[in-house]
Amino acid sequence: MNKQMEMGLKLRNDLNVLIGMINEAVGVQKQVEAIEHKAGAGSSMAASAAGLVDKLTDLIDTLYQPEILAPEDAHNYPVKLRVQFITLQHFVDSADTGPLPQAYTRLQDLTQQLDAQVAKWKALEANDIPAFDRAAAAAGLGKVD
Repeated sequence: MNKQMEMGLKLRNDLNVLIGMINEAVGVQKQVEAIEHKAGAGSSMAASAAGLVDKLTDLIDTLYQPEILAPEDAHNYPVKLRVQFITLQHFVDSADTGPLPQAYTRLQDLTQQLDAQVAKWKALEANDIPAFDRAAAAAGLGKVD
């Protein structure tokens, strides 16, 4: 049961990172869309905002499926990283024994996918978002919090 608890804690921690990243990215996306609207169609700031929104959408769409609003919706849309982590966590938590080797393999695969998305998010946070923020502030359109 010690191994089951260790894997459960690892899954919980990874899910916390994933869900936190989703929440932050969605929040930034909404703010950038508001600035895009203020800038007006055809402006260079609107084009810059649209580019950043596209990058954020790509990240968000890899992490979770926003169209899934009810359990049965999962049959109609592809399963994204968040649900894959939750499914593995449920599988590990419901077992009467320690995790199977396949669970470790799956966890390693999911962790690698999450790490790649975290790297993308950190790059957006370090480069794209501050650059957009400076340009939006200089244009008097507000800032991204």
